[in-house]
Amino acid sequence: MGSSSVNEVSTFGRTSKSDNEGERGLEQFLGFPVQLVSYLLGSDAFRKFCKAKAAVARLVKGIWLGIDEEKSERKKDEEAKVVGVMDSLDGVSHQTVVDNQRDNVKLPEGRSEKVVREMSLRINDLESGLAKERVTFKALLSTCDDLNERVARLKVEKDQAIARTKKAEARERSRGSRTEVKAPLVPGDVVSLSGRIRVLESDVFRIQGDVQMGNANLRECQYKLDATLIREKVLEGEIKAMESLVKRKEELLKDLPAWEKLNAEIGRLRAHVADLEALNLAESATYIAKLEEDVIYHDKVDAEIIKWKNDYASYWHSFGSAGSGSLHLLSTPRRSLEVDRDPWMEEPTEYFTDPLVQSVSLSSDLRAV
Repeated sequence: MGSSSVNEVSTFGRTSKSDNEGERGLEQFLGFPVQLVSYLLGSDAFRKFCKAKAAVARLVKGIWLGIDEEKSERKKDEEAKVVGVMDSLDGVSHQTVVDNQRDNVKLPEGRSEKVVREMSLRINDLESGLAKERVTFKALLSTCDDLNERVARLKVEKDQAIARTKKAEARERSRGSRTEVKAPLVPGDVVSLSGRIRVLESDVFRIQGDVQMGNANLRECQYKLDATLIREKVLEGEIKAMESLVKRKEELLKDLPAWEKLNAEIGRLRAHVADLEALNLAESATYIAKLEEDVIYHDKVDAEIIKWKNDYASYWHSFGSAGSGSLHLLSTPRRSLEVDRDPWMEEPTEYFTDPLVQSVSLSSDLRAV
């Protein structure tokens, strides 16, 4: 450029001159390595360039916000996974705490093995789907990283362009030049930069949507896998309980001969008990009948004793009133007793040896006295 008042702009080997004076800005785009353009600060091209820079700034800011949000989501997912791992070390997964409040899994009878196979196949499908989602998620993350690198390069280009513009403005101000150099390529450069920005914005939005969808699918698959694992654990517990019951049944079947022998012995003892009960009832009936006969017999004996005592008392009373006929009175009751004795009184010795009769006689004598 030298000390000439005419500004020269290198555009792919061409030199543009402008005799118009006025303030202008300089910019060199990274897409055009040897192109240096200048424009008036109040011109439409400069305004478009400012809008383009603002759009790039917004794009970069949005990208960095998206990256921060993605990092926070990944951090939350990692924390949730860590919590799930800690809970699983205690025997309960993170999803178990939620699912146990609403799940009530019951094992269908007779279909335990089939249900376990189905659950295993379902778990394998979910694991394969989860692996695919992870691969897709990694691909999206790599694409997002590439886009972040492109945005970083674009930001560097923007910073370099701004720095060059400031340097060019400083040089022009120091020379005191106010001539205007025509830059017919500036609008095309601004349009190209705006197009690239719009493409990058659309790529960012698309990739962010894909990442969010991948995260949602990944969380859904993880929840399904946790629920399936919980159901599998419940089924394993039920199967173990059924296996223990089957083992107990087999042990009982092994002891079946001893049980049959014991049942036969119990049946024999029950029959013997029934015979003893029948014999006891018969003996009880015989004893009751004999007891009734004894009661009747004792009543008759008591009546005879009372009658004999009355006769004896009357004879003694007569003996006391007639002293001369005492021998006759003493012999008369004896004869009357011998005459009036019943046939069942033939064995008085056996009768009076009965303790019950002796007690009755003793009590009667005591009452008489």
